[in-house]
Amino acid sequence: MFFDFHKRYVNYAPILFDLSHQVVQGKINIDSLITSQKFQNLSDKICDTLRHSDTNILNMIKSILIMNLDPNIRLVRFLEDELIHKIEFSYDIRLLLSAFNLYHRISGDNPKRKLILEKIIKAIDKKLDNSDIEISELIAMIKYCSFYTPDIMIKIEDQLIRYLDSDEVISLDNLCFLLVLLSRYNRRNINLIRSAVSKVLSFRSEDIYMIPPHLINMISSLKRLNFPEINLLEKCSDILVDFRFIETLNKSSFRDFIVAITNFNFSYTKLNDYLLKSLAEKSELFEHQDLVTLVLTFSRLNYHRDDLQDLLMQRVIPKVKQENCSSSSQWFNYVNSLILLRSAPIDHVRSILRSSFYYNLDHESMINPKQISRKMISTKTESENEPSISVDSDSPSFEETEIDQINAFNERLDSSYVKMNILRKYCLIAGLLMYQAEKRIIQSDSTPLLFENFFDSSQEMETFQDFTRTFDKNSLKRSKDVLEFRKKLILSLEKFVPSKNNYMAVNVQTPFGFFIGNIFISLKILKISSIYSKYLCYRH
Repeated sequence: MFFDFHKRYVNYAPILFDLSHQVVQGKINIDSLITSQKFQNLSDKICDTLRHSDTNILNMIKSILIMNLDPNIRLVRFLEDELIHKIEFSYDIRLLLSAFNLYHRISGDNPKRKLILEKIIKAIDKKLDNSDIEISELIAMIKYCSFYTPDIMIKIEDQLIRYLDSDEVISLDNLCFLLVLLSRYNRRNINLIRSAVSKVLSFRSEDIYMIPPHLINMISSLKRLNFPEINLLEKCSDILVDFRFIETLNKSSFRDFIVAITNFNFSYTKLNDYLLKSLAEKSELFEHQDLVTLVLTFSRLNYHRDDLQDLLMQRVIPKVKQENCSSSSQWFNYVNSLILLRSAPIDHVRSILRSSFYYNLDHESMINPKQISRKMISTKTESENEPSISVDSDSPSFEETEIDQINAFNERLDSSYVKMNILRKYCLIAGLLMYQAEKRIIQSDSTPLLFENFFDSSQEMETFQDFTRTFDKNSLKRSKDVLEFRKKLILSLEKFVPSKNNYMAVNVQTPFGFFIGNIFISLKILKISSIYSKYLCYRH
């Protein structure tokens, strides 16, 4: 039997693409298209054609996926059968990646499409070692690490390391994209990260001068990967300062960079001086969140300069109010940072010691668990009218039992957070007594601060005095380092709590835990202040 040339080699991909384009634009109704004689004739011609090129099959499948055609119609079944054959026998790595991009999102519950995706992944595994795939394609594959097997990811990362360690020129765009993807998908291959950073460091400063957003993205990615590289931080800081990035970049990029260097505990004189100079000369460039971020940064880095207090008092403190902070926790950390920088106004300090402030903290801390529990109760209530398995009438229903458990959980949660905030307040007050002696709290009239001014009632003050007596002061002063001090302080707090079951474990990421990590401690020399015992045992 003979077939003419037309029937063997006609490319129908442009016709299907045009139809899909009209469907997307609403010019053709998909149901009327499928039942039309024109579409049936086109389908027959495609299915009767003996040979379709590798790329034409992919292009036609892309069009039918855009039109969302039923997988069971003849045309779709034919094209996917052809695709399976080509995956197994003719597709190279690039066409396999193109097929993967089409099918990784649509396999769903369709058995045949699941099979296609599995065959694509197996074929990629076989051909990855001997392929001439480019580095940009390897980097893009990291996005789909959840689909690939561990063996495939090892091959991808090994090939990337070989590329990076070679003399091949790699663009900064690709290096930035690589680090961003590694951080986004938590791929902590130390050798790969180190090779990427080394490649970035090989660039001359003038080569990357005009693209500072790349630098900030890379630094933020390294922060998420917990991979500090001092040489890169210094190089990027030099470039960003020369570029005057505060004036030229958007606020989001600025904050990302500041947060990243803070988490790295990276204190660089040139960068710090530039930040303070910009604050002094162009304070209008800083929004409220920028100012809060700066204060937290200087506090975390334990950065001090002769004019820092004056700058904070003139340029920051008048502009940042409690309502400018995103949460009570942020306000707490902001004021605490001012205390550490010896620049906290007494009104700010008092604001974080009022009971109403801790009620707000309670509300913020519990809002997520409470929302979850309310949703659970709502779900159970809505399901009451649905058919269910009958149970003994004397026993409580499943829904009632669940609601009782949720309510009990909320009561325990309330008690725990209230107890935690009481302890947070007492701990903070004890620290402020020490800070007061070191002149870290600013009071406009310079009059002595009375002990009772920090409390809402005399009962609170008496309870705090009981709390301070529970400390084993000699044991605390013998602490060798910050970690040991934290441990002993937390043990002392636990002794103070009547019931340990109601005590919320200290999380160092909370304001309470953050303050415990700093209270009574000079972070420079990791030594408890000698003034500790004098003020901790203060009696009214």
